[in-house]
Amino acid sequence: MKFDVQWCNVLPNLITGVPPSYVIERELLHGVNPHGSVFNVAEVSRVGRYVVPQTPVLIENIRWGVTNSDQYVRIPIFAYRTKGRSLSEIWGLGIQIGLAAAESLRSIDPLPPKSAVLVLGHECTDLSPEDAFRCYVGVAFRTDQ
Repeated sequence: MKFDVQWCNVLPNLITGVPPSYVIERELLHGVNPHGSVFNVAEVSRVGRYVVPQTPVLIENIRWGVTNSDQYVRIPIFAYRTKGRSLSEIWGLGIQIGLAAAESLRSIDPLPPKSAVLVLGHECTDLSPEDAFRCYVGVAFRTDQ
């Protein structure tokens, strides 16, 4: 399985209160130019069926969203509590979320995903006086075979 990690600046979202999300572009069927030629207005087809959790992954009933058309895939980024905010702890949180999401995905799609995109937030919120931090993670799976 192909595994891709993206970092996202969630600070503007923390300031404005808008829930953070990350957008990836679906692959073109062939080539790198979405239009065939200078005078061609038609666009080359895009491929990939992406399954994305629309709710935090560490809850009982994850709600999934499917994107199999359009140019972009929106990946919601959710807050999770950690004991620290070091790079290794953020990475470990991301892997934990990714594995939990992959396990839950098996209940709706028994075939293994073709690839995964893990989105990690740059910022972690200090929850003082508690000894904890709030870090941000999103995940998406490409499930077309």
